Amino acid sequence: MQQHWLAYHQAHSEENPFPYAALEQSIVYSKEEFRLNAGDIIWMIQGEKISNKETRYTLVDCFTVHAKATPPAIVSDDFLYAYKGKKSLLTLPLELDKSNEDWQLIHQKFLTKRPGLKKVTTIEATALKNISGITKF
Repeated sequence: MQQHWLAYHQAHSEENPFPYAALEQSIVYSKEEFRLNAGDIIWMIQGEKISNKETRYTLVDCFTVHAKATPPAIVSDDFLYAYKGKKSLLTLPLELDKSNEDWQLIHQKFLTKRPGLKKVTTIEATALKNISGITKF
């Protein structure tokens, strides 16, 4: 059964100076192994610090997992796993709209916690579909 996962990429930080788009592919790097399967869906949200109190959140990717891989050494020695897709299902990045109920749910359930990579609930997956407009996988 297809599972939906939500991943977080913090751009322009000391650990990661690059925005997600710089990777030029649909991929998630992880320090630990997750039970992702081919056909699972990964949603990627990028956070970019604007000030000490404000972060800009953007839905930057959605893709179907195609394969598990070993990250190249140039990425970081900390990352041991990579989950790759063939192409993005998202046509354009979508910035957080604080007035949108679906974004509010994702912010409350994921972004206010310690984000990383996590399996999402059916309610969260529906919110991400509503935000993106993607209905078919």
